[in-house]
Amino acid sequence: MYHPGPKFRKCPSIRMSSTSVRRGIR
Repeated sequence: MYHPGPKFRKCPSIRMSSTSVRRGIR
């Protein structure tokens, strides 16, 4: 669920990470 990517590094927030994964990281 939590992947160490460049987008996650910019916003290491569980809430932002959930949105990023839904945006198209998954």
